[in-house]
Amino acid sequence: MRLPWMKHWLKERVYARLPGGFRAFVYFVYRYVLRLGFLDGQAGTAFHFLQGFWYRYLVDAKVAEVKRCMRERILAVTDAIEAVLDIKLTNRSV
Repeated sequence: MRLPWMKHWLKERVYARLPGGFRAFVYFVYRYVLRLGFLDGQAGTAFHFLQGFWYRYLVDAKVAEVKRCMRERILAVTDAIEAVLDIKLTNRSV
Protein backbone atom coordinates (compact mmCIF):
# COMPACT_ATOMS: atom_id res chain seq x y z
CA MET A 1 0.00 0.00 0.00
CA ARG A 2 1.38 3.39 -1.01
CA LEU A 3 0.85 6.20 1.40
CA PRO A 4 -0.66 9.33 -0.24
CA TRP A 5 2.26 11.59 0.69
CA MET A 6 4.96 9.16 -0.48
CA LYS A 7 4.70 9.99 -4.19
CA HIS A 8 4.92 13.72 -3.49
CA TRP A 9 7.85 13.22 -1.10
CA LEU A 10 9.79 11.11 -3.61
CA LYS A 11 9.13 13.60 -6.39
CA GLU A 12 10.10 16.69 -4.39
CA ARG A 13 12.85 15.39 -2.11
CA VAL A 14 14.56 12.77 -4.26
CA TYR A 15 13.76 13.10 -7.98
CA ALA A 16 13.94 16.90 -8.16
CA ARG A 17 17.39 16.93 -6.52
CA LEU A 18 19.02 14.46 -8.91
CA PRO A 19 21.29 15.76 -11.70
CA GLY A 20 19.49 16.33 -15.01
CA GLY A 21 20.73 13.45 -17.16
CA PHE A 22 20.77 10.99 -14.29
CA ARG A 23 17.20 11.96 -13.37
CA ALA A 24 16.01 10.87 -16.82
CA PHE A 25 17.83 7.55 -16.50
CA VAL A 26 16.36 6.88 -13.04
CA TYR A 27 12.85 7.62 -14.29
CA PHE A 28 13.33 5.27 -17.25
CA VAL A 29 14.54 2.47 -14.95
CA TYR A 30 11.56 3.10 -12.66
CA ARG A 31 9.08 2.83 -15.55
CA TYR A 32 10.77 0.07 -17.49
CA VAL A 33 11.98 -2.20 -14.68
CA LEU A 34 10.11 -1.44 -11.48
CA ARG A 35 6.76 -0.81 -13.17
CA LEU A 36 7.32 -3.84 -15.46
CA GLY A 37 7.36 -1.86 -18.71
CA PHE A 38 9.57 -4.53 -20.28
CA LEU A 39 6.49 -6.76 -20.44
CA ASP A 40 5.04 -4.46 -23.12
CA GLY A 41 7.31 -5.94 -25.78
CA GLN A 42 9.23 -4.09 -28.47
CA ALA A 43 6.64 -1.33 -28.84
CA GLY A 44 6.65 -0.85 -25.08
CA THR A 45 10.42 -0.60 -25.04
CA ALA A 46 10.32 2.16 -27.63
CA PHE A 47 7.52 3.96 -25.78
CA HIS A 48 9.18 3.80 -22.37
CA PHE A 49 12.53 4.87 -23.78
CA LEU A 50 11.07 7.85 -25.62
CA GLN A 51 8.66 8.93 -22.89
CA GLY A 52 10.65 7.90 -19.84
CA PHE A 53 14.18 8.80 -20.90
CA TRP A 54 14.48 10.86 -24.07
CA TYR A 55 11.64 13.30 -23.31
CA ARG A 56 12.78 13.86 -19.71
CA TYR A 57 16.38 14.31 -20.85
CA LEU A 58 15.28 16.83 -23.49
CA VAL A 59 13.32 18.85 -20.91
CA ASP A 60 16.30 18.88 -18.53
CA ALA A 61 18.61 19.96 -21.37
CA LYS A 62 16.31 22.85 -22.33
CA VAL A 63 16.01 23.98 -18.71
CA ALA A 64 19.81 23.98 -18.42
CA GLU A 65 20.05 25.95 -21.67
CA VAL A 66 17.62 28.60 -20.41
CA LYS A 67 19.48 28.86 -17.08
CA ARG A 68 22.79 29.26 -18.90
CA CYS A 69 21.30 32.00 -21.08
CA MET A 70 19.96 33.78 -17.99
CA ARG A 71 23.38 33.64 -16.34
CA GLU A 72 25.46 34.65 -19.38
CA ARG A 73 23.22 37.42 -20.71
CA ILE A 74 21.81 38.56 -17.35
CA LEU A 75 18.20 38.06 -18.52
CA ALA A 76 14.92 37.48 -16.73
CA VAL A 77 13.49 33.99 -17.06
CA THR A 78 10.77 35.07 -19.51
CA ASP A 79 13.31 36.83 -21.75
CA ALA A 80 15.65 33.82 -21.65
CA ILE A 81 12.82 31.44 -22.58
CA GLU A 82 11.94 33.64 -25.53
CA ALA A 83 15.60 33.89 -26.62
CA VAL A 84 16.43 30.19 -26.29
CA LEU A 85 13.18 28.43 -27.08
CA ASP A 86 11.59 31.03 -29.36
CA ILE A 87 8.42 30.96 -27.28
CA LYS A 88 6.62 34.26 -26.75
CA LEU A 89 5.26 34.45 -23.22
CA THR A 90 2.38 36.85 -22.85
CA ASN A 91 0.24 37.83 -19.92
CA ARG A 92 -3.23 36.72 -20.92
CA SER A 93 -6.10 37.94 -18.84
CA VAL A 94 -9.61 36.78 -19.64
